Amino acid sequence: ESQNQDSTRRENILIMRLASKEQEAHDMIQQIQELKRSLAPSTSNLRTTLLDPCVNLLFQKMQSQIKELQGKLEKAEEELNAWSFTADSVTGKKLMGKCRMLIDE
Repeated sequence: ESQNQDSTRRENILIMRLASKEQEAHDMIQQIQELKRSLAPSTSNLRTTLLDPCVNLLFQKMQSQIKELQGKLEKAEEELNAWSFTADSVTGKKLMGKCRMLIDE
């Protein structure tokens, strides 16, 4: 009988420990969720950032610079394609002749 009481007491102690550990795990999960929410940028924060005139001005300048550089890149690519080298073209033959003269010198 005393053995039965000891095992019942141990079981109760272990159940209490298990309940406290489950409560700790639940508290930790809540803390993790709160941290995730605090780290994630909210849409209201993003909207206030974009409403700042200085930030908007910088974004507009960067966008215009990007468009300008994309235009320059396209022009350069078109020019490069227009001047593609072929040994049979007139320009290619002149260039090959000049290279031969430089090599001979």
